[in-house]
Amino acid sequence: MAVKVRIFQLTPGLNLYAVISTCFLALILSSCNEQIPAHHASLRQLSGQLDSIGNLFLETGEVLGFSIAVLSEGDTLYAKGFGYADPAKSIPVDDKTIFNIASVTKPHTAAIALKLEEEGKLNLESYLLDYFPDFPSIPGAHKIKLKHLLSHTSGLPDYIEFMDSVFLVTRVDPVIDDYFSFLTGKSLLFEPGTNFSYSNTGFVLITHIIERVSGEDYSELIQRVIAHATGSGSLNLQKFNQNKSSYSPLFTRTDSGFVTSLMNELTYIQGDGGLSTTALELAHFPPALVLGKVVGSRSMDKMQTGFILDKKMMSDYGLGLRMGWFEGEKIIGHTGGGMSFISTLGYFPERKISIAVLVNSEGGQEDALSIFGPVALVSLGKGTPDLAKLENSLVNPQYYVGNYSRPEDKESVVSIVVYPGDSRLYRKRNGSNTRGEALIYLGNHSFAPEHYPMDRMEFMVDGNGSALAIKDYYNGFFLNLRMRKDD
Repeated sequence: MAVKVRIFQLTPGLNLYAVISTCFLALILSSCNEQIPAHHASLRQLSGQLDSIGNLFLETGEVLGFSIAVLSEGDTLYAKGFGYADPAKSIPVDDKTIFNIASVTKPHTAAIALKLEEEGKLNLESYLLDYFPDFPSIPGAHKIKLKHLLSHTSGLPDYIEFMDSVFLVTRVDPVIDDYFSFLTGKSLLFEPGTNFSYSNTGFVLITHIIERVSGEDYSELIQRVIAHATGSGSLNLQKFNQNKSSYSPLFTRTDSGFVTSLMNELTYIQGDGGLSTTALELAHFPPALVLGKVVGSRSMDKMQTGFILDKKMMSDYGLGLRMGWFEGEKIIGHTGGGMSFISTLGYFPERKISIAVLVNSEGGQEDALSIFGPVALVSLGKGTPDLAKLENSLVNPQYYVGNYSRPEDKESVVSIVVYPGDSRLYRKRNGSNTRGEALIYLGNHSFAPEHYPMDRMEFMVDGNGSALAIKDYYNGFFLNLRMRKDD
């Protein structure tokens, strides 16, 4: 599914994410010593801290229901549901509630492709046109490799808004020719392998390919490659789970309350965002990957290796995996959602800690990713970062000043600006009449937004130190690459 880009706090006042980070969470974390792994701490203490976080988010009224699961070395440390699976608040969410995981489907799809490569049924270095000789005549498309589809480096435009709207009218599942029709007459956003642009289209195409070369449909591959290896009895496509009593539909928050989301009706979606499962079973997926239960070690290395792009810039998205650093800890996983994040899966390989947060409502100020941050801090035994103590002196702010945009949306520009008498950089939407949000310099071309202390902005620079692009990380996960626009 499509991924929401976080709207920057450009006006006075903080959302709950910031309040938790600066006030309440500090009290929760005060009894949790720095750098103490969660599995060494008292489970009762950990459960109490996570209960407090969950209850606080629930009390905001911004989310209807959600589930949190935390594993350490494959053992369950915490699994609990909060809130309700219906607007009438008559069906409580528990640890067995099944949620739509949206784009957290993508690492599952990538793992299947790598498994089939191990079985000799496809080669990720082969070209898209080898599998689709009737692919639309788009300049540069002959350079697209299968690995580009799985890493969002193909340059293919995203189908999702167009195809969703057509499906909601026709109620007919699209076939491969429908996607080809969408692409006909369009251009690539960039030469394959040179840039990053999140595109569900690539995962639709790879889903058709893995079905063709294996002779199995996608749901069968999920069961054979993933569910059996991880012991996940609930993992399946939304359309197969949504009639179960344990399944929670997705809702949208409005001024008048929570209403059923149109996303529940998009039952045609498969390998790019169609899976559903419980938070606890989802949390078992990364440890199974790392332990070789799903794919071999060489395939796992491919999944968590970023791509070198144009001008030697590095993408922190591997094959179906977002990567990054969360308060000094390496993290791999994925996020998913539409209007907001409804699913977040993170694995800390050095700690062997896996965390899944699934939410059944979208459109509120809080979501799965904002819940994930405090949960990860507690689970890792870390305190909220004190940006005032981490701030470094910024020597050459003009190196970073400019306008930055994503390849798929060049009209949505983020401006990096400086003001007279102020040593900090600020980010703002281009054309906004606000001052923007202050950026705290952490050294090595890395900044933290003042109101989101666990987010990071890393500038890619040339040999002279001038910025070429911005990599955005939300709660550790690489989300976007914004290229500097020519003046």
